[in-house]
Amino acid sequence: MVRTDRLTRALRDMKGRVAEKVTHDFFERHPQWKEQYGQAGYEHGLRDAAFHVDFLAGAAEARDPEAFAEYARWAAGVLEARGIGRTFLEENLIQVRDAVLEELSGGPEPDLLREIADAGIAAVREEGPGSPVARPTLEPSDEPLEALQADSLDRVARAYLGAILSGSRNAATGIMDRAMESGTSVPDLYIHVIQRAQHALGDLWAANRISVAQEHMASAVTQSVLAHLYPHLPDPAELRGPAVVTGVAGENHQIGAHMVADVLEAEGWSVRFLGSDVPHSAVVSTVESEKPQLVGISVTMLFNLGAAAELIQAVRDAGAEWAPTILTGGRAFHLSANAWREVGADVWAPDLAAVRELASTLGPGVTGSGSPDGGPPAL
Repeated sequence: MVRTDRLTRALRDMKGRVAEKVTHDFFERHPQWKEQYGQAGYEHGLRDAAFHVDFLAGAAEARDPEAFAEYARWAAGVLEARGIGRTFLEENLIQVRDAVLEELSGGPEPDLLREIADAGIAAVREEGPGSPVARPTLEPSDEPLEALQADSLDRVARAYLGAILSGSRNAATGIMDRAMESGTSVPDLYIHVIQRAQHALGDLWAANRISVAQEHMASAVTQSVLAHLYPHLPDPAELRGPAVVTGVAGENHQIGAHMVADVLEAEGWSVRFLGSDVPHSAVVSTVESEKPQLVGISVTMLFNLGAAAELIQAVRDAGAEWAPTILTGGRAFHLSANAWREVGADVWAPDLAAVRELASTLGPGVTGSGSPDGGPPAL
């Protein structure tokens, strides 16, 4: 099981010092950056360097160099889309590696840390300069509501993406209403429209086609749409047991977990959704009072795996008498193939379709057994 061990604690303790050293040295070596970006650029550099250390710590917790390599590929694409060559990221990661190893002199597991850092550096080099950012999997449209063929979920998804990017709650809810009038269920809208649109937002931001403000605005519209759709969830064919769905402390992303909670409710679970960044003591108190058969835990950022492991152990201790199933989900578990096992979960869900498909199998004593296509466990 992943633990917040000496290595990851040491990395987090040194994060501020390493970020300051790396950024200062980088700007000294590249005086043109001072002229071009000024103090704002320096502050961005501090944040980026700290982020690199956070992801190093997350990969160390997962004992998974490939997780850091995947992060480095993503970061390279994001920077290239903003006109910053990946050679600068390679240099920055080398700086971070060397600064961390220097601080760790005589400390825990330097060989593991070097392996993880080198995997990220190699991933940046493999792509070569000028590699294009992956295209978003969904493109927005501005199709008028009256012309929308609501039985085509691809067209609905593109129109919905266009609506949330424009910040129009009325248009977004109107698209949902038209789709429901055509017979589309709310869970299908979650899976085939909203989930796709939210993934596309991340792609569009990474490709520098939308700003952070636009992404936040669009996500805020989606939050209001979820509230609009909730009363229209279908009555379940069968009632199941109590469930708790939450994010770990330190997680600010909650739309995915929110949709998981609603999909589980549509499948008959009595769900208490706690939101994101919840103190673990509050989660444990809820588990003790509700005695859920299922606890869903969402982790988006790789560096929060340690918090997930701690929360899972606390939930297991609190629910020892009835042994709830621990379900995990979120992007962190896509970055590291074995992370769900490492944090001590029973099962994991790669997406909402998997949650709906296998919700009837969840309950005390369930363990991951592999997805139908022979890949990792779907739940």
